[in-house]
Parts: sequence; C-alpha cells; structure tokens
Amino acid sequence: MEKSTIIKLRQQEATTIDTNGSFSTTLGERILIEEGDVVKLHSAYIDTTTESVIVLNDDVPVSMTCVKWFTNAKVNEPFINTNDPTVITSPDTKKYFVCRNRANNDNGYLVKSVLIVPENHGPGRYYGDGNIPYRYRDPTDYNTWIDSYTYLDGQSTTKYPRGVEVPLNIIINGGGADADKNIIFNPDNESLGHNVSSSASGKFTFGGDVPSTKIATPYEKNLTFTITAGIYTPPEIAQIITDECSKLDSTGPLGDNYAGSGGLYCVNSPFLQTLAQVNDDITTTAVGGAGTLCFVPEFVESVSTASVPNILLPTTPNPASLAADILLGCNNFSLNYDDNLKKLNFDILHTPWNSALASIWTPGIIYSNDQPVRSYSGVAFTSLQPTTFWHSLGFQNAEIKIDYPEPAVTLTDNTKILLPGFYPVLGTNITEQYVGLDSIWNKVAPTTEFYTPFIGATVTDLTTPIISSRTFDNVVNDEGYYYLSIGMKFPQKMIGGTGTGGSNNSSNTIQAIAGKYFTSGNFLQVGSDSAIMYEHVGEPQLLSDLNVRVLHADQTPPSQNELGPKNSVFLEIIKTIPEPVPSK
Repeated sequence: MEKSTIIKLRQQEATTIDTNGSFSTTLGERILIEEGDVVKLHSAYIDTTTESVIVLNDDVPVSMTCVKWFTNAKVNEPFINTNDPTVITSPDTKKYFVCRNRANNDNGYLVKSVLIVPENHGPGRYYGDGNIPYRYRDPTDYNTWIDSYTYLDGQSTTKYPRGVEVPLNIIINGGGADADKNIIFNPDNESLGHNVSSSASGKFTFGGDVPSTKIATPYEKNLTFTITAGIYTPPEIAQIITDECSKLDSTGPLGDNYAGSGGLYCVNSPFLQTLAQVNDDITTTAVGGAGTLCFVPEFVESVSTASVPNILLPTTPNPASLAADILLGCNNFSLNYDDNLKKLNFDILHTPWNSALASIWTPGIIYSNDQPVRSYSGVAFTSLQPTTFWHSLGFQNAEIKIDYPEPAVTLTDNTKILLPGFYPVLGTNITEQYVGLDSIWNKVAPTTEFYTPFIGATVTDLTTPIISSRTFDNVVNDEGYYYLSIGMKFPQKMIGGTGTGGSNNSSNTIQAIAGKYFTSGNFLQVGSDSAIMYEHVGEPQLLSDLNVRVLHADQTPPSQNELGPKNSVFLEIIKTIPEPVPSK
C-alpha cells in the first residue's frame, strides 16, 4: 500500500528568487523522509515565454532620460573656448556634452564607491546583474534629492563572498561628519533582488571636500509614456517606443517665439532641441538650480589642472531668431528589430554629418584632421526605467557612464570648476554612422580613377547600432535539454566525463533532464519519465527548504532574460504503508 504527497515549488510563491529559474522555497510544513520512501519529480513547467515575446502583466510607465552632445569637427562651428574666449576652438573631433554650470558654494563632497554584499552564498550562486538604487543630495541644492543607481555585473558568491566595491565617483552636498546622511543606500527600503543584501550592503567610501568654485552637471531631459499590459512581439515593442520618441511635440506645444524666457520653439523633445531652447532652460529653470550653459568634452586621462580641457561656449549663447539658431540632438530616433540577428537595437540616436552633394544635403561622414567624423550630434541615455523592463529587452548597459574622476580644474580667470566625466562608447551607449571599407573609394571626383584613395565627405546610410543582449526566437545554449537541480542533500550523483567540460561535469542535485523539443504555449513541460528517482536509505531526514535551479548542459544558469517568472516544479513523495496484520 502506498501513500503519495505532492510538493509544489512555484517560483511566484518562493521565499527568495535569485533569477528566473533559480529560487528557494520554505515549505509550509516539514516532511519526514524515512527509509524506503521514494522521492521523484512528478512534473515541471519551465517558462520559456521570453524566447519569443515580451509579456507585460501590468501597464509599464516607461521613463527615458538623456544628455545631448555634439562633435567638435569644424573650425567655423559657433563655439568658443572658455579658456580664451577670443579664439575660435580648433576642431579636436571630441564629443562635447551639454552641461549646466552652477556655483559650488564649497558644499561638494566626493563619494568614491559603495560596497555590495550577497544575500545568499553557495556554490554556483551569483549576485548582481542588476541596478542597485541610491539617493543623494544635489551638490548645489541641499534641499533637492537625486535618485540614481549603479549597475553591478553578475558576481560569484564563492569568489567574492564578502562583497565587491563598486566605483561611484559622484559629488554630493555637504561632507564631514554628516556625509553619510546626505547619501542613502536603497532609499525605499525595498528588497533589492539579484541576490543582493539590503542590510549588509551600502557602506560608502568618501573622498573628501571638493575645492571648486563651480560644478558642471549634465543637462538631462526626460520623456515618460505608458505601454499597456499585453503580449507583444519584438517589432511591436520597437514600433511603440520609436513612435513615442519620434514625436516633434512629445513634451509640449510648438511655436516660433524667441521673445523672453519660456518661449515656444520649433521642437519640444528630450532628444532634439535648439540651442536657444537649451540655453533658456538652463538659465531659467529652477529645478536642479539655474546656471549657465557650457559644453564639457568626453573624458580623457590627461585632464588635470596642468592640462585644462576645452570647455566650450556658444558664440551666441541665446540666438534671437529661428534663422540664427542651431539644432542639437538626433534628427531621427529609431528602435529597430533585426530579423537576421533576432535582436532589438537602437540603430540611430544621432544626427549624421550632411554633405551638399548634387545640391542636396546627404547624410554620411566627413573628415577633420584626417580623421573620419561619424556624426554631428546625438543623445546618450543616462537612465532607462523601469530597469526590469529594459533589461527584459536586453539593454542592461545602454546608459552612458558619468562620474567626477578628476580634481577641479583651474581656468585662465582662476575659476575652479569640477567637471563631469562622460564615457561614450560607440555601439554600447551611443550610435554613429558606420565607417566601412567602401568609404575611401572615389565616388564623387570624376577627374580621377575610382581606385584612387579618397578622403572626404562621403555618403552612407549604415550606422553602428546599440544591439540588445537578448536573442528572440532562439533557444540559448541549445544542446537540446535543461538540467533540473533540486537541492535536497540526498546521496544522489550524476557523473560526467573528464574532457573539456571543466569541473561542473558532476552533480548530486540533478533530479531531472528536461528535453527542449516538446513545448506548449511557450512552456516546456517535464514529466516523470524525465526524472531521476531516489529511494531513501538510512536515518530519517526532514525536508523543509528546497532550492530549485534550471541549468544548461554545462550546469551554468540561464541568463536573466532567457526564462520567464512562471516556473513550477512538483515533487512526489511515495511512502509504503505496511499492510495491516490480520488479527487471529
């Protein structure tokens, strides 16, 4: 006579979740396993929905924040150097970012790093692979709090059991004994997920006062919109985001009125503005503190007090008319789905240099100082929220890194200014035109042969995109099966070969081998025929905490976006009940 007990291990009811397909459950009641009891997999359902579609269970309030930049590539560009305002700045082909220059009031204080500690430890466990939030006081406005976060790559709990120091290099308001009161780790006191401890983490390392007269802070603009709950294909998501971000009037009405502050302009978008519009906003907007407009170059290691970088200003900071104005940002915004790669990508977040070929402005590249210039201007994301949504699309690293890496620099007028460090990386956080082999072939000069090398303005529609890390409609690490590991500490063992599989070729926790061939409704169903049965021998054991992990053939966990959250495992415990002895 046998008695069966079913144990349900559902990710959405788990005690802790490391990532999709890796979670721990504390049972509502303990179960005693005695000699002769059989433990086996009854069934399992692995959520593979993310392989082909994007599932939004609730409306998603999307927030996209960016900074604008331009390439200093021509002598006649309308910008001057603050170090010597009488001299037109020679082109250095660097990218210059729009910043708000504000008084420091001797309140700036450097925060160098923060300690991030794992919540749960163990072989094969990881932590991180996500954004960790913090909040700090604006360095130029004590009453304003700024919400930010730092991204932590996936870290092994075995290799870094005591945590890792994550660089910040940010400036907060005030210091001394009160410095730790002006920056808050995990300000909303929420569960951080990603196997990150919310209690043990959050120890900041401070670097001291910042002796500067002024601080240049990034000039950021934001767009928000809502994507309604539903199931979307990648092209549908791409089209929705592109349409929202491409609107000329996405953040307000349009007009042609340059008179006074708060005037109407021909565009109202975070991703494209006129110079007059930017200057008007920076000099009059109280949010974040009003200041003056300046352009700060991308970070280079040589920046120091002895080597002062060019800090550019517009020759005419506040154009009085449409005819005298210039545009900054991207002329097209595009999130695209590539059918060949099966990936989403931001293929254009910039404005190409245009050349007057055949009396028509044509996008392409130009040369400055014998170097190809891939863009005129563009935008870079500083924040993409919510992170769970953007990470599900595969954009974990699309935001540009910004910090304050160097001491304040001294300008020729003895003004000390603390400059932010911008780190643009082509194909990671910015886009530009693609410079390929065809770009130096002669196409426009009829007096020379086509095979003569040509360096000059040339036409190209190709760009270097920001490609997502997620592949749709594709089984990742496809060896045809998953391992299903359930940590029950039973003396069960799977033995692998000694070849090139590394040290992960054996295991005592594998309870099932799930073939990937049969799926239904984007779920992989695993039956008892895939189970490795265990019959208990020895002293009784209590089952109370069970760890479930879906693993690849090399016993590595799936990536964050490979599996969905609706994973469930059912175990069956079969007890043999002795037949009653008939009374004589």
